[in-house]
Amino acid sequence: MRRFFKEPKKNIGLILSLTLLIGLTGCQSQAMSKSPTDELRHVIDQAGREHDIPIHVEKVFTTGLMGSVFLYTLAPDTMIGWNNDLYPETIPYLKEGYDELPVLGRWVGTDMTGSIEEILKLSPDILINVGTISDEWIVISDAIEEQLGIPVLMVSGDFHDIADAYEFMGEILNKESRAKALADYARNVELEITLLQSALDGVEKKRTYLASGPEGLETASKGTINVELLELMGGEIVAESGGGRMDVSIEQALLWDPEIIFVSGSSDSISDSILWKNVDAVKNGQVFRIPNEPFDWINRPPSIMRLIGAQWVGNSLYPELYPVDIEAETNKFIELFFKRD
Repeated sequence: MRRFFKEPKKNIGLILSLTLLIGLTGCQSQAMSKSPTDELRHVIDQAGREHDIPIHVEKVFTTGLMGSVFLYTLAPDTMIGWNNDLYPETIPYLKEGYDELPVLGRWVGTDMTGSIEEILKLSPDILINVGTISDEWIVISDAIEEQLGIPVLMVSGDFHDIADAYEFMGEILNKESRAKALADYARNVELEITLLQSALDGVEKKRTYLASGPEGLETASKGTINVELLELMGGEIVAESGGGRMDVSIEQALLWDPEIIFVSGSSDSISDSILWKNVDAVKNGQVFRIPNEPFDWINRPPSIMRLIGAQWVGNSLYPELYPVDIEAETNKFIELFFKRD
């Protein structure tokens, strides 16, 4: 993905004002010296939108948790807050004090769940909106930018764009070295996925079901972001249509008779449920609860955790074709992305 940066340009009005003030105050000139953020640079985000932002971006807020997970792994020192309360399981994976950052809310479309005033009090240099690059989300990002008067940079949240997203934001935040390490990991995972997909050529894919809700009777259909990773790793999603969240009956689930079930969220144990006992996946012990530490590995939200999630899903679906020591790989991933054991 191409990135464009032009030569820094001075904020002329502000510099003239400061020059006049320094001349009047004489010996106070050191205290009134120009801040690095008085210099701007022109950038183009991953949606092709243009912005003037400080050369030294020091404070960042994100429009949702997907962005916060991304930002924390790249430049935690720039974070001004979280979008929602953290789960207790998340806190041990964070650096000391980061669980105490304020919860400022998130945007649902153009509606904010928290207080815009509280965000503005913390004076972020930029906001980032990590997610789908589409006309709809461009309109939403433009509206948020207009509300706040602060640049909102769009960053692709597509799984295949994770490496490019890190490199783009690495340049924005002057974290190129860190971004390269994370991008290299993402590209290695992409390569392994390509090899798995080649190995699956001609192989009958396993019938796969994503279970959510109290009894596992909420699911998602083919082609939605909720099951993107399951499909990418060779799962044949049994729900043909219905969208990203749909209710189904146990009768329908029995007709689908999935070979493998991935359980998301707080669903009850499908393996022990009398409703599910005749389903192929339950009979053969092929029911897997999606890990959620420090954040969900698949789709709550569909964040950079999918890099380890993809490997876990591939190994769960086709252990003979994707033989990975998932415990060792998880340790490697957590150490690199979260700097924790």
